[in-house]
Amino acid sequence: MAFSLFGLGWLSGVIQVLGDTLNNASLLNLGVTVGMFIPSDMLWRSASYYVQSASVLAATNVFRGALPILANAPPTPGLVMWGMLYPLLLLGGATFIFSRRDI
Repeated sequence: MAFSLFGLGWLSGVIQVLGDTLNNASLLNLGVTVGMFIPSDMLWRSASYYVQSASVLAATNVFRGALPILANAPPTPGLVMWGMLYPLLLLGGATFIFSRRDI
C-alpha cells in the first residue's frame, strides 16, 4: 500500500510537470490536487532545489522545468507548512482511530 501511494505521488509530480510544460491547466490542477493528498514528490522536489548546482538550475530553466525529478524553484512557504502539518495530521488520525479499537 505504501509503495503504491508513493508511486501515485511520483505520478502526480510527472502529471504536474506535463501540465506546466504543455500549458494544460487540467493536468496541472490534477497533479497539484493529488500531490496535496500525497505530498512525497512535492516535498522531494522542494528539497532537491537546495542540492542542485547552478548549472543544473540553469538547465531546468532552459527546459522550462520539464525535468520530472528536479525542481527549478524553491518551495513555497505554504508547501513547507503543509509538509510539517501533514505527518501530524496522519499521526493524529491514526491515534484517534486506534484509541477507539479494543486491543
